[in-house]
Amino acid sequence: MNRTEAFLILGIEMTKEEKAIKAAYRERLVKTNPEDDPQGFKRPASMRRR
Repeated sequence: MNRTEAFLILGIEMTKEEKAIKAAYRERLVKTNPEDDPQGFKRPASMRRR
């Protein structure tokens, strides 16, 4: 996954502002139920590792 794809998944504009990225990441995890969408739940976690 490249940087552009990561921001598309998070649903935010490309930014270097760490606070905005972390907030979008948290929102994404809260909205995604791992039982309903296991791949969708793993996607933000894989972005965080990069």
